[in-house]
Amino acid sequence: MNRRTKFFLSVSIVILLAGSYFLIHKTAPKNTSYFPILLLLAGLDIALWKSFRTLLKRSAKAFRIPFSILWWSPAVILVLSLLVSSFLQGYNPSSPVVIYLMGFVFIMYASRLVPGLLVLLTSVTGMLIRLTQRMIGRKETGHALTFKSLRIVKYAGYGTGAVILVLLTLGMVRWGYDFRIVEHHLTMEDLPEAFRGIRIVQISDIHLGSWPSDAKLETVVSLVNGLAPDLVLFTGDLVNARTGEADPHKSVLKKIKAKLGIYTILGNHDYGDYASWESPEAREKNMKELFSLYDVLGWKLLRNSHDIIHLGGDSLVVAGAENWSIYNRFERRGDLDKTMEGASNSAMVILMTHDPSHWEEEVVSKYPGIDLTLTGHTHGFQFGIETRYLKWSPVQWLYEEWAGMYEHHQKGGNTQFMYVNRGLGAIGYPGRVGIRPEITLFVLN
Repeated sequence: MNRRTKFFLSVSIVILLAGSYFLIHKTAPKNTSYFPILLLLAGLDIALWKSFRTLLKRSAKAFRIPFSILWWSPAVILVLSLLVSSFLQGYNPSSPVVIYLMGFVFIMYASRLVPGLLVLLTSVTGMLIRLTQRMIGRKETGHALTFKSLRIVKYAGYGTGAVILVLLTLGMVRWGYDFRIVEHHLTMEDLPEAFRGIRIVQISDIHLGSWPSDAKLETVVSLVNGLAPDLVLFTGDLVNARTGEADPHKSVLKKIKAKLGIYTILGNHDYGDYASWESPEAREKNMKELFSLYDVLGWKLLRNSHDIIHLGGDSLVVAGAENWSIYNRFERRGDLDKTMEGASNSAMVILMTHDPSHWEEEVVSKYPGIDLTLTGHTHGFQFGIETRYLKWSPVQWLYEEWAGMYEHHQKGGNTQFMYVNRGLGAIGYPGRVGIRPEITLFVLN
């Protein structure tokens, strides 16, 4: 390819990108925010492609063509998805097909990130070395060891990318539905005698729009019912974007049973904020459908309210706040004053609130009488390391409490507990690596 051809090709690409940007900005302004990301990913693709091109020239044509198609297909899928979501009415970004297709895109780009950065680092370092050589008049052969080290770094990047590719692929095809039951026995000072030994099962973040079929959901129901729960508490995010995602799964969810009832709250995805609505009335209709769905399932929805469960002359309060987060990009509708109104004299309170940041900001500071808070939302980032000696995930850079049990000791001597459930479903990347989906059983004494 001569210089003239390269120039016209470059100009054509710039014109195409600019035209696409202004066209999409006019038809779907929200989607224009993705353009900087696309440009960064395109730069990553080009940098790595140049690095691989020399190797590909030495390979057989039977390998080179499929590799090239596989390499560029994520970029094509991203652009097509952006165009379709901008121009096609009824496009559902939360359908299982789209979810897994975007999961493939995520895996491909996540596995390219480290190699891309290292290739960029070695390229810039090599250019600086050559520039220095020319300036001081030294021959390149005097730095052979340095260039060999740079090649080793580059190949280490390729190896790291391959490991990430394998792990994320396994996370999507195998570990995404590798459910585990986490059991906690808690000693609660305020627990009424009639409720001693009560079995509470918490589930959270089902995200039904990401489930390809009911088969795995049937497994969840079987596991939950096998724990013989007195209470089942669901801490939000039933769907990804629209209530309609739950319709195919109603018959399965209705099979969940609990002696004293099933309670639920709303998560940030349940409000319809992640879908494009043709009118405010359409969005309101979506919410009413969700409320009706919970009536059909027999799950009691708590919206800044509570319910008092009576047993053997004793009582237990189950409270549910609407979504509240320290981050402004999420709904902040939770009202603890309204939620706890009339419940202050009860012996013990269990609070459901979707976002764990609500606990530190409002629960422990304003309501020391709330004994146990159950949350979800973080998914444990669906990626991390959890062993007996090490617990790490990138989500801890955003949330101080992100998975498992936490305690807060009040000055008066009582201890408040919060549990962050790792969730059952997935969002964005339809898989998990190191952070398994969970069902939590609490036995209170």
